[in-house]
Amino acid sequence: MEYEFGDDPERFERRLTMDKASCTSTVQDGQVDYTFLKASRKLNALYTERGEWPERGMSVS
Repeated sequence: MEYEFGDDPERFERRLTMDKASCTSTVQDGQVDYTFLKASRKLNALYTERGEWPERGMSVS
C-alpha cells in the first residue's frame, strides 16, 4: 500500500510504501527522517486501532 506524506498538508511531496504482511514501511526517496518515522508510526497505530489500513490520516504536533 502506498501513502503520500510530508510537512505541508496542502502539498505532500513524499511517498512511503507499507508492506501489509510485515507492517513495515519504506520511503521512496530514501530519507529515513522524523517526518517519515512519524507517518509510518501513525499508520501502524491506526491499523492497530481499527484493524484495517487507513485510506488517509493526519498527525499534528
